[in-house]
Amino acid sequence: MPASLDQATQMEALSDLLLRRHEAALWREVFLGSTPRPVCFEEATLTLVCTDAPCHSWRQAELAKLAARFGGWCESVGARSALLCFSQPQLAVRAALLLQKIGADLQVRSAVLAGRCKVAGIDVDGELRHFVLASQEGLAEAALQRVAPGVVEIAPETYEKLDALLAEETGGALVMTEFDDTEAATQTSITLVPTRSAAMSTFAGLGGC
Repeated sequence: MPASLDQATQMEALSDLLLRRHEAALWREVFLGSTPRPVCFEEATLTLVCTDAPCHSWRQAELAKLAARFGGWCESVGARSALLCFSQPQLAVRAALLLQKIGADLQVRSAVLAGRCKVAGIDVDGELRHFVLASQEGLAEAALQRVAPGVVEIAPETYEKLDALLAEETGGALVMTEFDDTEAATQTSITLVPTRSAAMSTFAGLGGC
């Protein structure tokens, strides 16, 4: 594929992403601004956490700080989901579990998915921001739709990257892994065990309507 055509295809994918998941002002700055904003594209192996945390009182600034705590970034936040990006799968799992532990409730859903991603880098107000394009972002969104409330689900390929490290990251949680006939993992889910105070609070709430 000619370089110019590849660049045009990538810019079109970036345009679509910004229109779907980001503020309109950013799209205008990148594509209509009087000063051209250089955009660089690269491939990177990332682990994505797609979560419905915004539905559980998590704000964009909080999600950005939580991702940064584990060396990642908050790529986008919508009304019903957010996408966090990390360099290592174990860091992504730590962030997903922390979303559960310190949230207003234990019903946050998260899907953890690792893979090769096409990433666009844009200088926005002196800060280099990164945006994950196309397929991996879409796969993460689709994976979230299959996750039950209160569960962190890890994709099979991501489970293989974690393997022995998983036990270290999930102490005190219920971990369930399903395997196929070849003993390859097909699904791994992590559910936090409610504390006694949380369980009592839920029980007490059953009585009053």
